[in-house]
Amino acid sequence: MSILEIAFEKNWFYFCLIAIGIIYGLGGLVHIGNIFGFGEKAWLESPLSWRVGDIVWGALDLVAVVAILMKMPIGIWSVLLAGLSQILVYSLFPDLFALTEEHHATLKGMVYFHVVILAALGVLVYLAGIRAGS
Repeated sequence: MSILEIAFEKNWFYFCLIAIGIIYGLGGLVHIGNIFGFGEKAWLESPLSWRVGDIVWGALDLVAVVAILMKMPIGIWSVLLAGLSQILVYSLFPDLFALTEEHHATLKGMVYFHVVILAALGVLVYLAGIRAGS
């Protein structure tokens, strides 16, 4: 049994993951909303990078929340992949996603958000590992 499978059996760990899953689920809904035309621009008129991001990160976010609710470790991996990929892409290629200074500020906030979430997730997994060993 992996550390993640053991960790899911701990109520405190699972409740914290549910909170993270809900946050990512809301992000997934934002991406889906963009696809259905509720974003800043009509989806087909938005830059290709935005459309690809909506599809990829929307899917990862929704996999994260569903898998976490089902106590499946793939949910944690999905959060990691979504978070790390957004940190990298928004940090290295911000101009693909930011057309205005306001967009740049939003991307910077998204990078900070994902860093905090991934750090919290790392602490949770670490604590679950320590408690699993005792």
